[in-house]
Amino acid sequence: MTALVEFEHVSKRYRRGRERVNIRQAVPGRWGGRIPEARHAAIDDLSLRLDAGEALGIVGPNGAGKSTLLKLVARVTAPTAGRLTVRGRVASLIELGAGFHLDMTGRENIHFSAAILGMSRSDTLTRFDDIVEFADIGPALDTPVKRYSTGMLARLGFSVASHLESEVVTIDEVLSVGDAAFQRRCYKRIQELQRSGRAILFVTHNLAAVPLLCRRSILLDDGHVVAAGRTDDVLTEYRARGTSVPTRRSGRQGAQIDLVRTLPARVGPGDALDLELELTLFEPLPAPHVRLSLAPAGGNVPVAGISSLDAGVSLPSPGRCRLTCRIERLALQPGFYTLLATLLGEPEPGAVEDQHRLTLEVEGEPRDQATYGHVALPATWTTTGE
Repeated sequence: MTALVEFEHVSKRYRRGRERVNIRQAVPGRWGGRIPEARHAAIDDLSLRLDAGEALGIVGPNGAGKSTLLKLVARVTAPTAGRLTVRGRVASLIELGAGFHLDMTGRENIHFSAAILGMSRSDTLTRFDDIVEFADIGPALDTPVKRYSTGMLARLGFSVASHLESEVVTIDEVLSVGDAAFQRRCYKRIQELQRSGRAILFVTHNLAAVPLLCRRSILLDDGHVVAAGRTDDVLTEYRARGTSVPTRRSGRQGAQIDLVRTLPARVGPGDALDLELELTLFEPLPAPHVRLSLAPAGGNVPVAGISSLDAGVSLPSPGRCRLTCRIERLALQPGFYTLLATLLGEPEPGAVEDQHRLTLEVEGEPRDQATYGHVALPATWTTTGE
């Protein structure tokens, strides 16, 4: 298969240092010399390949080179060294609504923005109704966008950019805007683009969102790829480096979670789920136990939870152990969930010693969560009649 995006030992360097303050400092020769220039490698010797229908997650701390990588793909800037091949048109979902004219209506801005993004007038007319429907701005279509809310502008900007006919899509932190319903629609739209054969590069600091779209990811740090492979493995490495969303810990951290694994990684509604944890307790603790909770991916409110303390399971303190848990029936609607394992040293609420999170996919046809919620209630229906 021909790669749509291919980096071959690509580097991108920028000048770094103080600016020249006068012409004498800028001109070499008898009057003076050039100020020595320092160079910073935003991307250093990067090699990767992305085929049609693939989505690649790109994570890393601020300044790691993530945005520079997307700029290279979008041809905003050129590599300093190496070879970069991008086949086809690139759609960039980076700054939603950039280029909107505030005094123009939503209708006018659709045509205006689409033209800036490279969409022909005939393509814009063909997709116009779909753009308006996705943005959900029908009643305000002929209203100047300066009267739109921030959410309405975000919906319109995403809708226009995501309907651009392209082979490659770059996404940088745009899914953190809008309400929860709009974010779910964005995820579904991006998944549709992926199924239609687009190659997607997804940059975000919201680690719970990465497994929703990407089976494969890379971890960038100071312009280098320091981890690559399965998304869960890469995110585990990222968290181990202390660059993930901070977890709550007690002042002493008398214990830690070494590993959390689910078997299988993807399950269906009503299936059994086995979990395996490896723990290290460094010192005696009053009541060490593990709490497991499940929340919708991207959300913070758990929809289900269990505790080893409630089950009367004791952990060696101090010592190392492997803890297993079997959930006989996973009563969740299809979708993506965040599994949070919390190690506590005292009875509830207790002092949090360590936390570990991973993404769980419940397979099946997604249902409207606003109607059905997240928990699938086990029930038996019967009918009687004459």
